[in-house]
Amino acid sequence: MTKWMRALKKRCLTAGVGPIGSSDRPREIKLKGQYYCIFSTDICGIHVLFDAPIIAEHSINTICGLPKTFVDLKLRLDKMKPWEWSDHNRNEVLKWWAESFLAGIEKIYIAYHDKQGNVHKIIHRKLRELWRECEHDWSPNICGHFLRRCLGNIKTLLADVDSASTVYLLEYDAENGNIKYKYAEERSEYTFIPDWFRLMMEESLEHLNAATQFSV
Repeated sequence: MTKWMRALKKRCLTAGVGPIGSSDRPREIKLKGQYYCIFSTDICGIHVLFDAPIIAEHSINTICGLPKTFVDLKLRLDKMKPWEWSDHNRNEVLKWWAESFLAGIEKIYIAYHDKQGNVHKIIHRKLRELWRECEHDWSPNICGHFLRRCLGNIKTLLADVDSASTVYLLEYDAENGNIKYKYAEERSEYTFIPDWFRLMMEESLEHLNAATQFSV
């Protein structure tokens, strides 16, 4: 599947430097690596800052000067039995919806392929159409409720943590519904906040504490 998706990206996507639709023709470059964006959102009163991989930018809006939007590209087997469709909806499509919803993606392009990996057609689906097609297999409301409860528990867990180097690793156990966690206090392979940001933040806190004590 990874190989097929790589080939599909080469057929459907264009990597370039410079805005598409401008007088300067964008310089095409080789597709490689992964494009990430930083998102900030509010979920039931909890402010969340996260990064997410983005496959493609919907370039049509850049011509009109409108805000950038993103689209996603997926692979789907063209012929499946009823139970296979149900399993596909509960696992793959649910993941598609969650990833796109959190990143604000409203349109997904789906490439239908046979068992040999030959794509016969590509259609696009709006996000609301996607979950309506799966309303008998899962519910967005239940997903949102779980996310709110999960983030609330994480917020409670991290309430007393005052270290930019500490990283909590959370794992969801689907068999019993429990969320397990472990943490690494020292810098490790899981550390994602760079040293320069941590030092800058600590210096700012020291200046703030010093100013507060002086005023008192």
